[in-house]
Amino acid sequence: MRIILLLSLLIAGCSSQPVTAPEIYLLRSAAAQAPQATALAPPQVGLAAVTVADYLDQPGLVLETDSGTLHRARQHLWAEPLRTSLLRFMANEVGTALQAPVAVGALVQQELPQISIRIDQLHGSNDGAAVLVAYWEYAAVDGAIQSYRFTRQQALADDGYAALVAAEKSLLIQLAEAIAAALEG
Repeated sequence: MRIILLLSLLIAGCSSQPVTAPEIYLLRSAAAQAPQATALAPPQVGLAAVTVADYLDQPGLVLETDSGTLHRARQHLWAEPLRTSLLRFMANEVGTALQAPVAVGALVQQELPQISIRIDQLHGSNDGAAVLVAYWEYAAVDGAIQSYRFTRQQALADDGYAALVAAEKSLLIQLAEAIAAALEG
């Protein structure tokens, strides 16, 4: 009898907890939302792929804890898979930095030089910063390949996941600008 009473209280206690809806974050480029007044020039470079480390290939935002382990948020989620949204985001931001459109995915033609990006780290650190470690390659039409590494941290402007997302976007824009600078240099 006591067990039934205890189980009923436990079930009642669990059911009375308020259910909060998860916060959903959309990774979109401000450049993609700007109105276009003129026809776009043909792309001079293509973004063939953006891949992400396995630990990022899931919906929750990621934080590194004091013990060096990673925590995946359950209530703070990306609106769509990063491998999808990062491709569009980086194409828009690299295009903005180059002041020229960037072909994406299936639109990348073989006669265009191509960029490929790998995001190895994109998470919050235990000391209140966003971390980005990325590798990217530039493959010229003649087959020559140049490889690059990009590593940066940025302190969060405020506490919370929204500040983490803002800092991660800022780091990704810095990566796009570094890619454009290398292509122009």
